[in-house]
Amino acid sequence: MDHSGDTSAPATATDVQPDGGAPERKRHVPPITIDNVVNKAALLKHLQEVTRVNLEAKLIGNKLRIFPQTAYAYNHIRRYITEKGLEAYTYMLPEEKKLRVVIRGLPTDMSTSEIISHLESQNITVEECHIMTSKRSGKPMPLFLSTWKKQNLTKKSLK
Repeated sequence: MDHSGDTSAPATATDVQPDGGAPERKRHVPPITIDNVVNKAALLKHLQEVTRVNLEAKLIGNKLRIFPQTAYAYNHIRRYITEKGLEAYTYMLPEEKKLRVVIRGLPTDMSTSEIISHLESQNITVEECHIMTSKRSGKPMPLFLSTWKKQNLTKKSLK
């Protein structure tokens, strides 16, 4: 029986880490799209020289979409774009994204500074916290939206 194309074959030794855990996930780096590029080939070659990484790119009309493989290359390209004032857009790196949390079940008259101090006593860095209001009536709801720096938080620590 031939199992060469069978995807349901049992895991091999290369699929599992020595400690028995799952293999380490590759970090996803978002693409960068640069608009209104005159000389696309020269720009791509220059970016490859700056980052010292072989970059993949796709031409879409007068846009150049670059797919950096590493966060290092991503940050270098972003810095180059801001220095040269190029028109571009991209997504945030997962490490740079903030964690937005809605806290419910608290009274509406509770101060946000009290919430922030309580969270910081539990080693949670809060950047912003405010009460949410109803779109229809404009009245405050018993919901507080807080923005946290991403940390190694677990579900157990949030309960």
